[in-house]
Amino acid sequence: MELLTDLFNSSADFEVVGTSDVAEGGVSGLAKTKAEILLLDLVLPDRGGIEILAALQESHSKVKTVIYSGLSSDLIRICLLYTSDAAD
Repeated sequence: MELLTDLFNSSADFEVVGTSDVAEGGVSGLAKTKAEILLLDLVLPDRGGIEILAALQESHSKVKTVIYSGLSSDLIRICLLYTSDAAD
């Protein structure tokens, strides 16, 4: 995560407003900021990324989410299909 934070902070187009290694920290941090983009790993130690994404689509529907993960591309496609109805 430190590498991604440094990468975005090095650009004048982005400002990192918070980071978290666990879902609950990210969800509560998102509620306290005016973040426009969320980088979300699908595998977190305390909660699944898909579960988080589904909840955020209801409570923070204007936040754009970029999913990244070490999971296989097939599994990621399934995850995106799962959430595509809410994005339409």
